[in-house]
Amino acid sequence: MYDSISSIVRHNNNRREEMENGTSGGVQLITMLVTFFLFGIPIAFLNASIARRKGRSAAAFGWLSMIPFVGIYLAIYLVSITDKELRDNVDKILEFFEKKQQ
Repeated sequence: MYDSISSIVRHNNNRREEMENGTSGGVQLITMLVTFFLFGIPIAFLNASIARRKGRSAAAFGWLSMIPFVGIYLAIYLVSITDKELRDNVDKILEFFEKKQQ
């Protein structure tokens, strides 16, 4: 029992030192929020605009892109699929050749 109480006291002393030195959880939270606003939100808007052009749900891809690290993978996925306009043009060309063959 003495070991667990001493570990609690040691933990509290460490937390007190962190707060006095300015390395408490508040600084970490601010760092995470700044990182999120610098990277997460722009990637979300970028993915939403790409998704709209690709014929996918812009809202779904925008919201999913705000999850850390998921946004980058979604951007790679969205860039790799074909545009809706290109698919429509290819469909028109195929319909034209099918009508011509009949």
